[in-house]
Amino acid sequence: MALWLSGTCSSRSLPCAWKVTHFSLRARAAPKVFCTPTLRRKMTFCFGGFSASALWSSTVSRCYSRGSKACPGGEEEKHTTRPPLEELFEVLEQRRDDLRTMPPDVAQRITRSLDRLKAEDLMVGPEMMQRPFLEVGYMDVGQNSDVTLCMFLLKKGASIPLHDHPQMHVFGRLLFGQMRVVSVNLEGAVPVKPMDPGDDARNSGKLRRSRSRQWARVFSSEVYGPAPRTYSLTPDVGNMHTLEAVEDCCFFDVVTPPYNPDESRDITYYRSKKDLWSASVGELCEIQEHWPRHFYTEPIPYKGPRPDAF
Repeated sequence: MALWLSGTCSSRSLPCAWKVTHFSLRARAAPKVFCTPTLRRKMTFCFGGFSASALWSSTVSRCYSRGSKACPGGEEEKHTTRPPLEELFEVLEQRRDDLRTMPPDVAQRITRSLDRLKAEDLMVGPEMMQRPFLEVGYMDVGQNSDVTLCMFLLKKGASIPLHDHPQMHVFGRLLFGQMRVVSVNLEGAVPVKPMDPGDDARNSGKLRRSRSRQWARVFSSEVYGPAPRTYSLTPDVGNMHTLEAVEDCCFFDVVTPPYNPDESRDITYYRSKKDLWSASVGELCEIQEHWPRHFYTEPIPYKGPRPDAF
Protein backbone atom coordinates (compact mmCIF):
# COMPACT_ATOMS: atom_id res chain seq x y z
CA MET A 1 0.00 0.00 0.00
CA ALA A 2 1.20 3.50 -0.75
CA LEU A 3 0.33 6.56 1.33
CA TRP A 4 -0.83 9.41 -0.84
CA LEU A 5 -1.68 12.98 0.09
CA SER A 6 -4.50 15.18 -0.91
CA GLY A 7 -5.13 18.71 0.28
CA THR A 8 -6.77 22.05 -0.28
CA CYS A 9 -5.15 25.41 -0.73
CA SER A 10 -5.07 28.12 1.90
CA SER A 11 -5.05 31.48 0.16
CA ARG A 12 -3.26 33.11 3.09
CA SER A 13 -0.40 30.63 2.80
CA LEU A 14 0.23 30.93 -0.92
CA PRO A 15 2.36 30.51 -2.91
CA CYS A 16 3.88 27.35 -1.45
CA ALA A 17 1.75 26.18 1.45
CA TRP A 18 -1.13 23.76 1.19
CA LYS A 19 -2.93 22.41 4.20
CA VAL A 20 -3.49 18.68 4.37
CA THR A 21 -7.12 17.79 5.00
CA HIS A 22 -7.05 14.01 4.89
CA PHE A 23 -4.98 10.98 4.11
CA SER A 24 -5.92 8.01 1.99
CA LEU A 25 -4.39 4.65 1.23
CA ARG A 26 -4.29 3.35 -2.31
CA ALA A 27 -2.83 0.15 -3.63
CA ARG A 28 -0.30 0.55 -6.40
CA ALA A 29 1.52 -1.92 -8.59
CA ALA A 30 5.30 -1.89 -8.23
CA PRO A 31 7.60 -2.94 -11.07
CA LYS A 32 10.53 -4.98 -9.80
CA VAL A 33 14.11 -3.72 -9.84
CA PHE A 34 16.82 -6.15 -8.83
CA CYS A 35 20.21 -5.74 -7.25
CA THR A 36 21.29 -9.38 -7.20
CA PRO A 37 19.45 -12.64 -7.83
CA THR A 38 19.60 -13.27 -4.07
CA LEU A 39 17.39 -10.25 -3.43
CA ARG A 40 14.94 -10.76 -6.27
CA ARG A 41 12.19 -12.28 -4.18
CA LYS A 42 12.73 -9.96 -1.23
CA MET A 43 12.69 -6.40 -2.55
CA THR A 44 10.52 -4.39 -4.92
CA PHE A 45 10.43 -0.75 -5.87
CA CYS A 46 7.76 1.50 -7.28
CA PHE A 47 8.52 4.62 -9.26
CA GLY A 48 8.03 7.75 -7.17
CA GLY A 49 8.95 6.07 -3.89
CA PHE A 50 9.75 2.56 -2.79
CA SER A 51 8.15 -0.33 -0.95
CA ALA A 52 10.84 -2.61 0.44
CA SER A 53 11.26 -5.34 3.01
CA ALA A 54 13.40 -4.95 6.10
CA LEU A 55 16.35 -5.97 3.97
CA TRP A 56 16.53 -2.45 2.55
CA SER A 57 19.68 -0.91 3.97
CA SER A 58 22.46 1.45 3.10
CA THR A 59 24.39 -1.57 1.79
CA VAL A 60 21.70 -2.34 -0.76
CA SER A 61 21.35 1.37 -1.53
CA ARG A 62 24.96 1.49 -2.63
CA CYS A 63 24.20 -1.08 -5.31
CA TYR A 64 22.31 1.59 -7.22
CA SER A 65 25.08 4.13 -7.49
CA ARG A 66 26.61 4.81 -10.85
CA GLY A 67 28.96 2.31 -12.42
CA SER A 68 29.87 -1.16 -11.20
CA LYS A 69 29.60 -1.88 -7.48
CA ALA A 70 30.07 -4.92 -5.29
CA CYS A 71 26.63 -6.13 -4.16
CA PRO A 72 25.85 -8.57 -1.35
CA GLY A 73 27.09 -12.02 -2.26
CA GLY A 74 30.29 -10.74 -3.85
CA GLU A 75 28.83 -10.21 -7.31
CA GLU A 76 29.96 -7.31 -9.51
CA GLU A 77 27.13 -5.95 -11.64
CA LYS A 78 26.46 -2.79 -13.59
CA HIS A 79 23.31 -0.89 -12.71
CA THR A 80 21.59 1.99 -14.37
CA THR A 81 21.08 5.15 -12.37
CA ARG A 82 17.84 5.15 -10.44
CA PRO A 83 15.12 7.67 -11.36
CA PRO A 84 15.95 11.08 -9.84
CA LEU A 85 12.50 11.48 -8.30
CA GLU A 86 12.88 8.15 -6.52
CA GLU A 87 16.24 9.24 -5.16
CA LEU A 88 14.79 12.56 -4.01
CA PHE A 89 11.89 10.90 -2.20
CA GLU A 90 14.32 8.51 -0.56
CA VAL A 91 16.62 11.17 0.86
CA LEU A 92 13.64 13.17 2.13
CA GLU A 93 12.44 10.07 3.97
CA GLN A 94 15.78 8.80 5.24
CA ARG A 95 17.02 12.22 6.38
CA ARG A 96 13.72 13.69 7.48
CA ASP A 97 15.06 14.53 10.96
CA ASP A 98 17.88 16.57 9.37
CA LEU A 99 15.82 18.66 6.96
CA ARG A 100 15.35 21.62 9.27
CA THR A 101 19.06 21.95 10.02
CA MET A 102 20.02 20.97 6.46
CA PRO A 103 23.53 19.49 6.80
CA PRO A 104 25.70 19.98 3.68
CA ASP A 105 25.52 16.31 2.68
CA VAL A 106 21.70 16.40 2.67
CA ALA A 107 21.68 19.59 0.59
CA GLN A 108 24.10 17.95 -1.85
CA ARG A 109 21.95 14.83 -2.23
CA ILE A 110 18.82 16.89 -2.86
CA THR A 111 20.65 19.03 -5.39
CA ARG A 112 22.11 16.01 -7.20
CA SER A 113 18.65 14.49 -7.56
CA LEU A 114 17.19 17.75 -8.87
CA ASP A 115 20.05 18.17 -11.35
CA ARG A 116 18.82 15.05 -13.17
CA LEU A 117 15.11 15.78 -12.86
CA LYS A 118 13.16 16.29 -16.09
CA ALA A 119 9.63 17.48 -16.78
CA GLU A 120 8.58 14.02 -17.94
CA ASP A 121 9.60 12.55 -14.55
CA LEU A 122 6.76 14.58 -13.05
CA MET A 123 4.44 14.00 -16.00
CA VAL A 124 4.30 17.65 -17.04
CA GLY A 125 5.26 19.41 -20.26
CA PRO A 126 4.71 22.56 -22.33
CA GLU A 127 1.43 21.14 -23.62
CA MET A 128 -0.03 21.69 -20.15
CA MET A 129 0.15 25.43 -20.71
CA GLN A 130 -2.85 25.05 -22.99
CA ARG A 131 -4.99 24.25 -19.95
CA PRO A 132 -7.63 26.88 -19.13
CA PHE A 133 -6.06 28.38 -16.01
CA LEU A 134 -5.56 32.09 -15.46
CA GLU A 135 -1.87 32.95 -15.06
CA VAL A 136 -0.27 30.92 -12.26
CA GLY A 137 -1.08 27.25 -11.71
CA TYR A 138 -0.16 25.25 -8.61
CA MET A 139 0.35 21.49 -8.30
CA ASP A 140 0.53 19.75 -4.93
CA VAL A 141 3.03 16.87 -5.22
CA GLY A 142 3.19 16.00 -1.51
CA GLN A 143 3.49 17.47 1.95
CA ASN A 144 4.15 16.56 5.55
CA SER A 145 5.15 18.56 8.60
CA ASP A 146 8.76 18.79 7.42
CA VAL A 147 8.62 19.43 3.68
CA THR A 148 6.39 20.64 0.87
CA LEU A 149 6.81 19.40 -2.71
CA CYS A 150 5.01 21.47 -5.32
CA MET A 151 5.08 22.80 -8.86
CA PHE A 152 4.15 26.15 -10.36
CA LEU A 153 3.14 26.76 -13.96
CA LEU A 154 3.42 30.37 -15.15
CA LYS A 155 2.03 31.64 -18.40
CA LYS A 156 4.14 34.14 -20.33
CA GLY A 157 4.06 37.50 -18.57
CA ALA A 158 2.70 36.12 -15.29
CA SER A 159 4.62 36.79 -12.09
CA ILE A 160 4.84 35.85 -8.44
CA PRO A 161 5.27 38.95 -6.25
CA LEU A 162 8.26 39.49 -3.99
CA HIS A 163 7.87 37.20 -0.99
CA ASP A 164 9.93 35.58 1.75
CA HIS A 165 10.63 32.05 3.04
CA PRO A 166 11.17 32.55 6.80
CA GLN A 167 13.54 30.00 8.36
CA MET A 168 13.30 27.86 5.22
CA HIS A 169 15.49 26.16 2.67
CA VAL A 170 14.14 25.98 -0.86
CA PHE A 171 15.57 23.77 -3.61
CA GLY A 172 14.03 24.30 -7.03
CA ARG A 173 14.29 23.08 -10.59
CA LEU A 174 13.12 24.96 -13.66
CA LEU A 175 11.68 22.16 -15.80
CA PHE A 176 10.92 24.03 -19.03
CA GLY A 177 10.50 27.55 -20.37
CA GLN A 178 12.17 30.75 -19.21
CA MET A 179 11.68 32.89 -16.12
CA ARG A 180 13.35 35.96 -14.69
CA VAL A 181 14.27 35.73 -11.00
CA VAL A 182 15.38 38.55 -8.71
CA SER A 183 16.52 37.48 -5.24
CA VAL A 184 17.21 39.89 -2.38
CA ASN A 185 18.56 39.75 1.16
CA LEU A 186 16.75 41.67 3.89
CA GLU A 187 19.05 44.31 5.37
CA GLY A 188 16.98 45.91 8.13
CA ALA A 189 13.89 47.86 9.08
CA VAL A 190 13.23 51.53 9.82
CA PRO A 191 9.96 52.52 11.56
CA VAL A 192 7.81 55.08 9.77
CA LYS A 193 6.06 57.76 11.85
CA PRO A 194 2.47 58.77 11.10
CA MET A 195 2.24 61.75 8.76
CA ASP A 196 1.18 65.12 10.15
CA PRO A 197 -2.16 65.96 8.52
CA GLY A 198 -0.88 69.42 7.73
CA ASP A 199 2.04 68.07 5.71
CA ASP A 200 -0.10 67.12 2.77
CA ALA A 201 -3.45 68.68 1.93
CA ARG A 202 -4.42 65.60 -0.07
CA ASN A 203 -4.72 63.61 3.15
CA SER A 204 -7.74 65.72 4.17
CA GLY A 205 -6.97 65.30 7.86
CA LYS A 206 -6.29 61.56 7.64
CA LEU A 207 -3.11 60.07 9.02
CA ARG A 208 -1.05 57.72 6.95
CA ARG A 209 -1.01 54.26 8.45
CA SER A 210 2.26 53.57 10.27
CA ARG A 211 4.31 50.80 8.67
CA SER A 212 7.83 49.53 8.74
CA ARG A 213 10.12 50.47 5.90
CA GLN A 214 12.68 47.80 5.20
CA TRP A 215 15.75 47.65 3.07
CA ALA A 216 16.80 44.78 0.87
CA ARG A 217 19.97 44.30 -1.14
CA VAL A 218 19.73 42.63 -4.54
CA PHE A 219 21.54 39.30 -4.30
CA SER A 220 21.01 38.05 -7.85
CA SER A 221 19.10 38.92 -11.00
CA GLU A 222 19.03 36.26 -13.72
CA VAL A 223 16.99 34.66 -16.46
CA TYR A 224 16.67 30.89 -16.02
CA GLY A 225 16.15 28.70 -19.07
CA PRO A 226 15.35 27.56 -21.62
CA ALA A 227 17.55 24.67 -20.46
CA PRO A 228 16.44 23.11 -17.12
CA ARG A 229 18.21 24.61 -14.15
CA THR A 230 18.53 23.85 -10.43
CA TYR A 231 18.58 26.68 -7.89
CA SER A 232 18.34 27.12 -4.13
CA LEU A 233 17.96 29.61 -1.32
CA THR A 234 18.63 29.45 2.42
CA PRO A 235 17.18 31.22 5.48
CA ASP A 236 19.94 33.83 5.15
CA VAL A 237 20.91 34.01 1.46
CA GLY A 238 18.54 35.02 -1.32
CA ASN A 239 15.60 34.23 0.96
CA MET A 240 13.24 36.68 -0.74
CA HIS A 241 12.54 36.63 -4.45
CA THR A 242 10.16 37.58 -7.22
CA LEU A 243 9.65 35.59 -10.43
CA GLU A 244 8.30 36.48 -13.85
CA ALA A 245 7.67 34.19 -16.80
CA VAL A 246 9.62 35.32 -19.86
CA GLU A 247 8.00 32.40 -21.68
CA ASP A 248 5.54 29.78 -20.50
CA CYS A 249 7.41 27.88 -17.79
CA CYS A 250 7.15 25.36 -14.98
CA PHE A 251 9.29 24.82 -11.90
CA PHE A 252 9.38 22.26 -9.10
CA ASP A 253 10.12 23.25 -5.49
CA VAL A 254 11.27 21.40 -2.37
CA VAL A 255 10.42 23.67 0.59
CA THR A 256 11.60 22.69 4.06
CA PRO A 257 10.16 23.27 6.54
CA PRO A 258 6.80 24.27 5.01
CA TYR A 259 4.98 27.52 5.59
CA ASN A 260 3.17 27.31 8.93
CA PRO A 261 1.84 30.43 10.69
CA ASP A 262 1.56 28.46 13.95
CA GLU A 263 5.35 28.07 13.90
CA SER A 264 6.05 31.70 12.85
CA ARG A 265 6.56 30.78 9.21
CA ASP A 266 3.79 32.70 7.51
CA ILE A 267 4.45 34.13 4.07
CA THR A 268 4.93 37.90 3.73
CA TYR A 269 4.65 39.73 0.43
CA TYR A 270 6.46 42.97 -0.35
CA ARG A 271 6.60 45.70 -2.94
CA SER A 272 9.66 47.71 -3.84
CA LYS A 273 9.82 51.44 -4.45
CA LYS A 274 12.35 50.67 -7.15
CA ASP A 275 11.65 48.44 -10.11
CA LEU A 276 13.50 45.29 -9.07
CA TRP A 277 13.70 44.05 -12.67
CA SER A 278 16.00 46.98 -13.47
CA ALA A 279 17.95 46.96 -10.19
CA SER A 280 21.62 46.00 -10.19
CA VAL A 281 23.16 43.23 -8.11
CA GLY A 282 24.29 44.75 -4.80
CA GLU A 283 21.87 47.66 -5.04
CA LEU A 284 19.96 48.63 -1.90
CA CYS A 285 16.19 48.97 -2.39
CA GLU A 286 13.46 50.15 -0.06
CA ILE A 287 10.65 47.61 0.31
CA GLN A 288 7.38 47.55 2.21
CA GLU A 289 4.98 44.83 3.26
CA HIS A 290 2.14 44.61 0.81
CA TRP A 291 -0.68 42.11 0.30
CA PRO A 292 -1.17 41.51 -3.46
CA ARG A 293 -4.95 41.38 -3.66
CA HIS A 294 -5.05 40.33 -7.29
CA PHE A 295 -2.45 37.56 -7.06
CA TYR A 296 -3.95 34.09 -7.22
CA THR A 297 -2.65 30.58 -7.80
CA GLU A 298 -5.06 28.16 -9.43
CA PRO A 299 -4.96 24.51 -8.26
CA ILE A 300 -4.16 22.01 -11.03
CA PRO A 301 -4.43 18.23 -10.47
CA TYR A 302 -1.08 16.44 -10.25
CA LYS A 303 -0.97 12.99 -11.87
CA GLY A 304 2.69 12.08 -11.46
CA PRO A 305 4.55 9.94 -8.90
CA ARG A 306 4.05 10.73 -5.24
CA PRO A 307 6.23 9.91 -2.23
CA ASP A 308 5.04 6.81 -0.38
CA ALA A 309 6.47 7.89 2.96
CA PHE A 310 4.48 11.13 3.20
